[in-house]
Amino acid sequence: RLRAIARECERAGRLLIALASVERTRPPFSIAARESKRHLELGGLQFDLRIDRLDRLADGSLAIIDYKSGRTLPRDWLGDRPDIVQLLVYLTVLRPDSITDAVPVSALATLHLDESGVQFKGYARSRELLGDLRELPEPDADWDAQLQRWRSSVSTLARRFAAGEARVEPRVEACRHCALSVLCRKAQWLDADAGLAAADEPQADA
Repeated sequence: RLRAIARECERAGRLLIALASVERTRPPFSIAARESKRHLELGGLQFDLRIDRLDRLADGSLAIIDYKSGRTLPRDWLGDRPDIVQLLVYLTVLRPDSITDAVPVSALATLHLDESGVQFKGYARSRELLGDLRELPEPDADWDAQLQRWRSSVSTLARRFAAGEARVEPRVEACRHCALSVLCRKAQWLDADAGLAAADEPQADA
């Protein structure tokens, strides 16, 4: 047990040094809050939240940061069902109509800490604001409009959940790794849909 603790301490030390190196490359910022507790009422549901970290950027705006210890995976931020719901809930509680949270949000990011490296993943109003984050792609590059779309997505999900809506719409990746595939044909449907889509694609001449 002591050896396991020693290994974890050594690993944590390496990650903290790597994190400090990444943070030093950023433009000036200050940490506005750690483990910030918030309460949100949405769609008839009550949420008690704890935001890992809020950074105050040089222009006075905020960056919402959520720590992740696992390996980085591709995430869909901009689709109809974003994968980063947790960060978007944090964004919603920091809504601009709140008296105490009138400061604009200019970046949302997960901060990944694992053996493959320390890195920020997410989006920002300008990529230089936080760890070289991505900017929104055209034609949806309006940051304020995208913040509103994210908040609307969270509100819609909350309302559907409160209403008892539970349609089976898992991500393709979830079905591929599900241990209950013998009880559900969803993965087979997805494979069939992919096959039909491939058949509909125009074939190149030989």
